[in-house]
Amino acid sequence: MASLARLPPADAKVYHDYILPSLSLLPHDSEESVRVAYALAVAHLAAAAHEHLLGMQYGSSNTTVPKLAAAGTAVETASITLPSEHSSKMLDANSRRTSRSGRMSSSDDATDQPAHGSDAGAETLTASVVQQAAALQQPLVRYDAEMAAVRGAVEKVVLELVTGTRSSADIKRGLLSHAHQLGIFFGRRDINDLLLPLLITCLNAGEWQLRGSFFGAIASVGPHTGRDSLDVFLLPCLEQALVDGETAVVSDAVRCLAAVCSYLRKRSLLAAANKVAPLLQHHSAAVRCSAVAFITAAARALPAADVYTQLSVMVAGFLQQQPLMFT
Repeated sequence: MASLARLPPADAKVYHDYILPSLSLLPHDSEESVRVAYALAVAHLAAAAHEHLLGMQYGSSNTTVPKLAAAGTAVETASITLPSEHSSKMLDANSRRTSRSGRMSSSDDATDQPAHGSDAGAETLTASVVQQAAALQQPLVRYDAEMAAVRGAVEKVVLELVTGTRSSADIKRGLLSHAHQLGIFFGRRDINDLLLPLLITCLNAGEWQLRGSFFGAIASVGPHTGRDSLDVFLLPCLEQALVDGETAVVSDAVRCLAAVCSYLRKRSLLAAANKVAPLLQHHSAAVRCSAVAFITAAARALPAADVYTQLSVMVAGFLQQQPLMFT
């Protein structure tokens, strides 16, 4: 579906009425590889549905304007042409009155009937064209309604893959690998209400690879969540990961902090820097490099006054010499 450039408006319901329901049994498939492949493909299906609905909305708005203009021209033509025909028939009637003065009354009756008939024809045609114009004003695709339906269907799939009886660490890693696409598809409200609470459950996994994948995914989803969600949901998780037993998880968590630090409030950023600063003397080189990357990113995000009055004081005790510049 992602290879299709555009779908016709008649297929607006194809994702939530046909494609996703037809794949509803895949999260319960007996083969692990099938479930993992489905977890990898869900984000691509969601992105394709989003692009196709946007294309339908854009196409319907572009085609409606010329049709409305044509309908307006038809209304004007009907209002101009028909009265001219009516006036020509009145001229013919007047000439017949002049030549047949003895039959004035009968000629008047004869000319009145075509006049009334032409008036009725003009009103009928004008009303028909106006009805067509009013019908064209209604959008062919209701984007908000169709998008809400697709989001509901994808939400059920993600929920089943993460919390289902056949869920596994590989399935969750498959979802996390495309969390950025899912974040764009769901939008800020659904990210905070659905996606983040589901993804945070990955921190309870016993496999350190899954915990590390979580922080890699949050680095791409965090900018879409808003500052409130970063403070309420993500910072506690990141701070907990700083004391994880696996150095790879600690390194991933610090790099995640470095990726989202420009979206944090100054108070939260300085609090995180105070906890990351001791990692500059960590025994793992990967963790030390991640800590340096975070301090550099924090220095870019903070005002110069805060960098030299607060950030530099926090890291001074863990450096052999004071750097000339933090950025």
